[in-house]
Amino acid sequence: MARPSVGRLTAALGDACDAAGLKQEQIADVVGVHQTTVSKWLLGKTQPPLEHLWVIEEMCGLPRGRLLRVADFVEPDTSVEAAISQDPDLDEDSRDSMVKLYRNFVRLTASSSAV
Repeated sequence: MARPSVGRLTAALGDACDAAGLKQEQIADVVGVHQTTVSKWLLGKTQPPLEHLWVIEEMCGLPRGRLLRVADFVEPDTSVEAAISQDPDLDEDSRDSMVKLYRNFVRLTASSSAV
């Protein structure tokens, strides 16, 4: 899966903060960074660390990972795929089918998510 542009994450982040009525200063205070750092995130000059993104999602009333899904940054979790692949109760065909099903689930979840 090709990585999307940072612009989609920037747009999703800005939309979520606007919808929640959050000001840059409020976000900075809660996250523990300077207001100019938040400004850079909202302008797409830099990306927030994942931990800060989770805090912002919580402030916006969004479930964890929503902004990344909206921006199509979410890819299948390799630990889930590894667990399926190593399940001794599944034959090879079942493992392959389950991995494909999981990947389709992640793709559909990402494409249907909205802020």
